[in-house]
Amino acid sequence: MSWRFQKKYESRVNGWLLHPALRINFYDLVMQKLLPFNDSFYKQLMLQTDMKNGETVLDLGCGTGSLSIFMQKAHPQSKIFGIDASEAMIAECEKKRKVGLSEAIFKQSSAENLPFDDETFDSVVASFLLSYIPQTIKPTVLKEVFRVLKPHGKLIIIDPNKQYGLKKVWNLINYIPNPFFVEDGLEGNYLQMLEEAEFSEIYHLPGFHKWMDIPFITAFKK
Repeated sequence: MSWRFQKKYESRVNGWLLHPALRINFYDLVMQKLLPFNDSFYKQLMLQTDMKNGETVLDLGCGTGSLSIFMQKAHPQSKIFGIDASEAMIAECEKKRKVGLSEAIFKQSSAENLPFDDETFDSVVASFLLSYIPQTIKPTVLKEVFRVLKPHGKLIIIDPNKQYGLKKVWNLINYIPNPFFVEDGLEGNYLQMLEEAEFSEIYHLPGFHKWMDIPFITAFKK
């Protein structure tokens, strides 16, 4: 999550669920049950990304760390880093890491000011990140991703966006209270923003998930 949005996000969720543990459980419940980001989804993601064992990968906006830990188990020789702006999320990541005996590394950080050197990562995965971030901050985040990617490195985006049509389940966003998305988080042309951030070989696979119509986008750093 973007740190500028973090307080707004937490204040919304805190209004519903006051105890930190309940907020984390609520997040995992929504992501893994309502929006089934579970092992089956992660396996699909790994097939699409063509990630190689031994790569250095960043899970950008890692939430409670489920994807980071899955990637580490799938590719034990890889170095997997997960960052999130939420202290509570990173604390939950560490709990999961210890239980799962994972070597994934988690850090608290905003997406627009990454604590990594230039050309550190072979791949960056942004799963349900950009919809958390205001439209004005997205270009900064993409430029930071470009900076930390190695030459020929890959960015993978999995996120709902109005540009590609919010069909089926996403229409519910207009009718129910939603603590996750900022007001303009679903706006913006990802393909155009990626070009402006100097990415190339940009590919868009619509409807990545069979019933949620989640756009799947890959882009490369020359």
